[in-house]
Amino acid sequence: MAHLDHLRTFLMYEPRGPALLIHLATLQAEAGEELAALDHATTPAGLTARFTAWARPR
Repeated sequence: MAHLDHLRTFLMYEPRGPALLIHLATLQAEAGEELAALDHATTPAGLTARFTAWARPR
């Protein structure tokens, strides 16, 4: 179902591509902070790819 969430988010922001990337980058930063707090200040690798790579123009 995550792919449907990605699609809904993409369609909601599609006319405003930069706004989508800003929104996703904000969520990525929040997730990184939360995950680092759970794992003693270690931010998981690959968050950028997971949060923003799918939304970039191809």
